[in-house]
Amino acid sequence: MKKAELLSTLEKYGIAPAKSRGQNFLIDNNLLDAMCRSMDIQAGETILEVGPGAGVLTREMLKLGGIVHAVEFDFAIQRYLSENLEHEKFTLHKGDACKVDYKEILDLPREFRCLANLPYAISSIFIAIMSELESPPLEMYFLLQREMAERLAADNSTKNYGSLTVRVQALYDVNILRIVPPEVFFPPPKVQSAFVTLKLKENPPSPKVLKKLNSIVRAAFSQRRKVAFKLMKGTAGPKLEEAYETVGLDRKARAEQITIEQYIQLAETLLA
Repeated sequence: MKKAELLSTLEKYGIAPAKSRGQNFLIDNNLLDAMCRSMDIQAGETILEVGPGAGVLTREMLKLGGIVHAVEFDFAIQRYLSENLEHEKFTLHKGDACKVDYKEILDLPREFRCLANLPYAISSIFIAIMSELESPPLEMYFLLQREMAERLAADNSTKNYGSLTVRVQALYDVNILRIVPPEVFFPPPKVQSAFVTLKLKENPPSPKVLKKLNSIVRAAFSQRRKVAFKLMKGTAGPKLEEAYETVGLDRKARAEQITIEQYIQLAETLLA
């Protein structure tokens, strides 16, 4: 959708992009094409789209045969989509993306992929929700603020490496496909964005291990300047010292010095 067409649509339906919600509409066809190619949508597969906006990507996914479930919070956008996007393979779910019951609307467990243009304020919350589903998405494709993308893709012992990094990379391979300039959106954001893919690992940790990992990682990163061992002790229980020895961890290590694989091994050892 070109900018002039978008502006006309926004005016007609009384849609005013809200800065507080990080609403920025995609107006660059080249990026649209690149995103669709990256997703390689197959006919009949289920796709969860969060923040469909004017439905630009939605229409492309439907053309390719995808079964699209879209979640939209904005009432004016809900009205626009309800009146202008009727398709047997399209379902609009009205509500907050961080409060929707995804098990119910997607009839989980089932295989599905996720696409979202996420405002910074809800990015970490939403990604955590997806990652912690009993049946998480096979792949996720996000337009995010560059800062958030770099947190997701960070290596250990770097400033961007944190609790979310570990919890996501324990389950997904993360790749920043391209940095996206502000001018591909209307209104243009003040910062750069990034197009990011998350692909489920071939042999991810079990749900039980992930639950334990999530709890110890949150504790470890709760105070970055303190050693992780002391912070995890209350959550991990009496087996933590033995688990550290088994994994070969230094008890003086801080949270960001511990690799993702070591966190996984630690969770597995604590459960053994």
